[in-house]
Amino acid sequence: MKKSMQLLFAASLIISGGFFASCGGGDHAHNANATTETTDANHMTSAEYACPMHPEITGHEGDKCSKCGMPLEKVVTADYACPMHPEITGHEGDKCSKCGMPLEKVATADYACPMHPDITGKEGDSCSKCGMALTPVKK
Repeated sequence: MKKSMQLLFAASLIISGGFFASCGGGDHAHNANATTETTDANHMTSAEYACPMHPEITGHEGDKCSKCGMPLEKVVTADYACPMHPEITGHEGDKCSKCGMPLEKVATADYACPMHPDITGKEGDSCSKCGMALTPVKK
């Protein structure tokens, strides 16, 4: 009798351990609609919505970030930026909110790092993060 109780206890531990392992611990939010978009120098994401805190998490209207649960916001592409403050972006005719200069059209990058697509430049340049040569961007 004692032996069968020990076997029953061991079996229940094994079964419950498998159940909790398949749940993944429950420490992440489930959202089948929000996905992680990977980008490279040849394919920039075309998602319309992204998390403001985790821009790699993209999806559609009404989705939530799978990392933090924030609602995804519409991605706005800016065609113009301040030459002195490139973080200030806008549209034709806008002025920089810091210095008042008119925003200039943003040049499209011809070369980018294959590992860090946000690092762009011209032929012969290398990535400031990893040192790799920048490669042509397909348009």
